[in-house]
Amino acid sequence: MVAPAQAKPIEVKVFIAAMLKLGKIQGDKAANFKFCMTLILCTVRLFKVAGAQNPVYCNDNGVCGGCLVWEKFGSSSILQAILLNDKF
Repeated sequence: MVAPAQAKPIEVKVFIAAMLKLGKIQGDKAANFKFCMTLILCTVRLFKVAGAQNPVYCNDNGVCGGCLVWEKFGSSSILQAILLNDKF
């Protein structure tokens, strides 16, 4: 489910930037972002961000996270797209 557009940006207190995701975010092989999703984010809203390959997940406590790509330069441009997005 994709969250509707908001007038007020989400106040992000913590952003979990994972570098590895195997398969799907939920339901198959374990990986570091799946671990964060299971233990920390639990109930989340999903946000698609232009310039990011994977969506950003945020819970109601201001904890957000996303799975970046393995390459250093790719991950830095994706993180910049997330940081400059007006949803956060």
